[in-house]
Amino acid sequence: MPKRTRQDTQELTEEVYRFICQYHKQHRISPTLREIGDGCSLSVPSVIRHLDILETESRITREPGIPRSIVPLDE
Repeated sequence: MPKRTRQDTQELTEEVYRFICQYHKQHRISPTLREIGDGCSLSVPSVIRHLDILETESRITREPGIPRSIVPLDE
């Protein structure tokens, strides 16, 4: 399997962010890691990596160990 490029990673991170915003708006709660993974065709470890990126970019906040604590900040 070919290695992902930086652009691929950025596109996937943006897809994860859009999914979180859409889910949060529709359900009024945050998605689980598994729901994000299913919605974006990613594994849970990959979802965590993209959430780390989004948190570093100050686009989301989350509380470690608290389910459904992901909150989009640019919504």
